[in-house]
Amino acid sequence: MNQLKHFLGIDLDIPNYPEAIQALRKDTMEQNRLFYIFIILCELILTASISTLPGGPFLKFRRASYFASYVFLILVTAAVLLFQRLTRKGRFCYHHYFAVENLYIAFLSLWAVFVTLNDQLGGNGLTVYTYAILSIALLSVMRPWQTAVIILASFTLLNLSLPYFPDPFGLDHSYNNLMNSLLASLIAIAISSMLFCFRVRSKSSELIIKKQLAQSEKEVAELSSEANLDALTGLHNRNSYKKALASFCPETCNSFSCLYIDANGLHELNNTKGHDAGDSMLKTAARIFLLHFRAEDVFRIGGDEFVILCRNISRDSVARRITTIHKEMAEYGYSVSVGLEWRDENMNLQEMLQAAELDMQKNKADYYALMGGGRQGRDLPLEPKPSVNARDTENSHLFLNSLSLLFKGVFFVDPEADSLRQLFVPDYFQDCLRDCDHKFSKALLLYAQRYVTEEYFPLFERVSNLAALKAKLIQDGVVGFIYEKKDGRRLKVQVMIYSPDAGIHEMILWIFSDLNSGTL
Repeated sequence: MNQLKHFLGIDLDIPNYPEAIQALRKDTMEQNRLFYIFIILCELILTASISTLPGGPFLKFRRASYFASYVFLILVTAAVLLFQRLTRKGRFCYHHYFAVENLYIAFLSLWAVFVTLNDQLGGNGLTVYTYAILSIALLSVMRPWQTAVIILASFTLLNLSLPYFPDPFGLDHSYNNLMNSLLASLIAIAISSMLFCFRVRSKSSELIIKKQLAQSEKEVAELSSEANLDALTGLHNRNSYKKALASFCPETCNSFSCLYIDANGLHELNNTKGHDAGDSMLKTAARIFLLHFRAEDVFRIGGDEFVILCRNISRDSVARRITTIHKEMAEYGYSVSVGLEWRDENMNLQEMLQAAELDMQKNKADYYALMGGGRQGRDLPLEPKPSVNARDTENSHLFLNSLSLLFKGVFFVDPEADSLRQLFVPDYFQDCLRDCDHKFSKALLLYAQRYVTEEYFPLFERVSNLAALKAKLIQDGVVGFIYEKKDGRRLKVQVMIYSPDAGIHEMILWIFSDLNSGTL
């Protein structure tokens, strides 16, 4: 009994059945529309053929009955097609359409009985009833037991009516008609049940797969977002930044701008008011950046560092936007240091980033000097002696500001003796010094060979010439660059002149800081 219920669709255990049957009906709508058009074409052919018979379509009662049944079927089918069109345009809901479709199937079964009874008067068989019932089995999207009720009702009506439509030759076909119509009806019910269960289960499986696929796509999108977006600010993160650098093509740009931005006072804000306050500052900065630059151009590459890469914007326009950013940040009580490098030729991205970062560092040094050395409040044990000129004073401030961070290395180098005075020298650099007889320039190159990614080695070659480096520092004040170690960590080098006393010749101060830790 349970198997029979299941076969007739009375007791279904199909997942997502309501969604599956709705989706199945949407799929079969187009199929049924083509079938209805086919019915109309067939009936038009029959109507035309009967009209060409001698005497016309109304010569006899049977002929007139055929003609009327053909025309009636054409009109009803055309009405269903029209209703279907209105449903697809949204004037009626799908439930209304399927109710009309089910009524049409019931009408088709009655029409088949009427035409078959008319055939019996001419001695014809059950051909019309058979193909009509099979068509109903193929068209129906009702549950099998509902289709079975319509088919069995048609079977019963046909066999109860056949005695009143005798064979013109006096033959008794009651038994044959009963058995043939019963066989056709049972076959149609079986076909309807098997097709229904197959269609619904297939559609249910399709919906499950689609849901799983949608969930997978959602998870992939979330993972992609996590991999490429900064969780705090929503900006593109360092992974996206590296991809942007790798895909940069100067040939597609008329001009290119690199903005290197550092949030001033983030460390102090975290220490005094907590990390929530620091997070609020970073989110505010990100929101302001997005007001003036495209989201795909703005990157958060470190704790308090941002980079904006934009193409085909004039220098004046970028400068105005920077000014506006400063004003809007000040409205919230925040400040940023911005370095800009704009070019319309020789757009070497690495050089531009280095130049923008150096510009930012100078602006940041000016900011802290103006604020009275705000980052000096970390109880540093080192106090600089007065310098002999204004440039030395500025470098002293920068020295104190820099020492207030976490470093990978801080030391003084005597350019004349090519020797190093220890302040903070990591063990791996101590090893390089010992292997090079404590000659700093050689140890620096050995360090680059052992630990630095090959593409950055030329930068170390340039700064290892201490005499040339000192001359450049006297002219520019500060030299710096960013490089990447073989373990993937990114470090920043700042080099500057430092005069500890007027009676001592100038030293070169080297500061190595780790970008991954959010330091300068």
